[in-house]
Amino acid sequence: NNVRCQHQNANIITVVDSTWAPPVITRPLLLGADAVLHSGTKYLGGHSDVLLGTISCSPTNETGKFIAERLKSVQTSIGAVASPLECWLTLRGLRSLHVRVERQCQTAMKLANYLDGHEHIVKVHYPGL
Repeated sequence: NNVRCQHQNANIITVVDSTWAPPVITRPLLLGADAVLHSGTKYLGGHSDVLLGTISCSPTNETGKFIAERLKSVQTSIGAVASPLECWLTLRGLRSLHVRVERQCQTAMKLANYLDGHEHIVKVHYPGL
């Protein structure tokens, strides 16, 4: 389903904070979001040695294009761009992102299964169950 169909006529901008769901797990722009935020510091970098965030805008809808134009204006006027070192550190972390996410999902599934079978736990909400 497309998230945009929920609000197409409501003139609402959809921005997804995808800090804990990196592009390996979900891709909000393909689901109709106008923009998506990622934390290079928390997840993408993987080594806790970079201070970086990203905003990706949809190239397929007018709102995403509008946000991208405004962001480009901010970058041009105040220089809000990452340094080459931060880009390199993030690229280094991206090389292992798929492995880290795979292992984290495996661990999360084991934990969810354990909690789901625990006598004192009423309900477990986890997408893999």
